[in-house]
This record gives sequence, C-alpha cells and structure tokens, in this order.
Amino acid sequence: MSIRRCIKPVNIGLTALLVGVLLVMMIAIPMASPVSAAPTVSRTLPATVMPGETFNVTATLVADENGVNSIGFYDTPPAGWAVEVDTSWCTPQASGATVVGGQVQILFNISTILNAGQSVTAMYKVTAPDNVLPGNYNFTSGYFEYYVVHAGPNTAKIVPDPDSVTVEKPDVVWVDDGWSGAHSGDTVGGHVFGYDAFSTIQSGIGGVGSSTVNVYAGSYEAFRVEDFNGLAIIALEDGVVVDTGPAFDVGSSQYAMAWIEDSLNVDIDGLEFDGGSITEDGDVIG
Repeated sequence: MSIRRCIKPVNIGLTALLVGVLLVMMIAIPMASPVSAAPTVSRTLPATVMPGETFNVTATLVADENGVNSIGFYDTPPAGWAVEVDTSWCTPQASGATVVGGQVQILFNISTILNAGQSVTAMYKVTAPDNVLPGNYNFTSGYFEYYVVHAGPNTAKIVPDPDSVTVEKPDVVWVDDGWSGAHSGDTVGGHVFGYDAFSTIQSGIGGVGSSTVNVYAGSYEAFRVEDFNGLAIIALEDGVVVDTGPAFDVGSSQYAMAWIEDSLNVDIDGLEFDGGSITEDGDVIG
C-alpha cells in the first residue's frame, strides 16, 4: 500500500506569492523617518512710525536641525511704501537682494549651511510716505524657504500674518475752513490734510492724539469734546467764530455750540461763539 501525499498546489502557490510580495515590499519601501520640527522664524517691526520715517525690518530663521541650506527670505511690505535692500545689511551677508512686484526677496549664499541652533537674519529698510494717514499698515506673506541637506524646498511661514505697524494720530493738528476742498494726503499750509490738517474743528478733535487743536480764522460748526484728558483748542488769530449748526441738544430745551462730555482739562482759548443764526426749539448757549 503506497502512501500518497495530498498536495494542494494552489494554496502553496498563493502562500509563496504572498510571502514574496511581503519581502519585496519590505525591501522596496523604507521605513519613514520622523518629521522634524520646523525652524523658528520671526519678523521684527517697530510698533509705531511717523510719516516720512525710515525704519528697519528684520527677519530671523533659527535652524532646528543640521544641514539647513539654500535659504531665501520673502516678504511683502505695505503697498506704496518705499523699500531699500542691501545684501550687507543681512547676517551673514546675503548673496542677492531685490524687490519684485512689491515683494522683498533676499537670498543667502548656497555655502551658508546652518546646524541646529544657528541662524540667519535678513534685513531691509522701509520708509512711510510723507502723506500717510493714521492707521495700521500690514506686512504680509512673510516666509523663509530652505533645504535640509538635499530635501526641499521647505517653507517656514512668519506669524502673525499679517503683522502691522501703526501710524499714530499726531499730538498737534491745525484747522482752517479754507481747506475744505482738500483731499486726504494733500499738502496744505505745510501740513498733510487728514493727518495733521483739517477743515473743521470737529474733525481736528477726532484727528488729534492729544494736546492741541490750532484753529485759523474762519466760520466753524459747533463741536463736541468727549473722553479727553488734556486738550487745548486754540484760536491762532482773531476771527475764529463758531456760528453754524447743528447745535447739540443738552436737554431742557437748551442747545450747545461747544459740548464737553466725560473730559478733563479741556481749554478753549480765543474762539468766539455766535448762535444767532441757528434755529432750534430752545435756547442756544455757547
């Protein structure tokens, strides 16, 4: 009696095939390496600037691992602000610096290779326009591009985005009703309309940071001072007359040509008040 082996060639073949595929996968697909943390990047701006002021913008990348190379920096300052670049302002000195379509582009030498903890700093200069108005102005889309050994390019974005500088209200402003036809940014009387020059006392009060509203001779509307501590409204010459409305309803059928509310140390000097031409249902008071 012979012994016969029961062989299932299909199953054996399938098992061998699966083992072969697994071996190929183990050989062909390397294990993924851990993802490193991104480098530390930052941009430094002044908090406030004045019209016409030139200031430095610096941005720094600190490597988190060895072999960081081929580094470039890109940034977009406020539109219309003058920008200067120079490779010698960067640390180490950059190999190229330009402005293209409003974007600052600074490239470091390919031989600049950072190890963990080492850094590069890009720097450029910006000048606020002479006729810039108070407000916040944004620097946007700032980032570093780099390689780690041969891997890349990688991107490290600067946050916050946008980042901004503030043009603050001036401490002293000038008012002349003859400037009523001017537009924001126009130069009038040696001042910038909408920044430190206005055509109404009320707009001057709204545009001053603190201190003084200087008023030239003219005819002006009634005005209101609210939430100030320390403000002088001064007539620079004779003939500063507050004589047009609307006057402010202060209750009890009385109307004011100048209303001071929730304020301290407000000095009104040399202005004349004439409510005779204002029609209100009550008494008009200065």
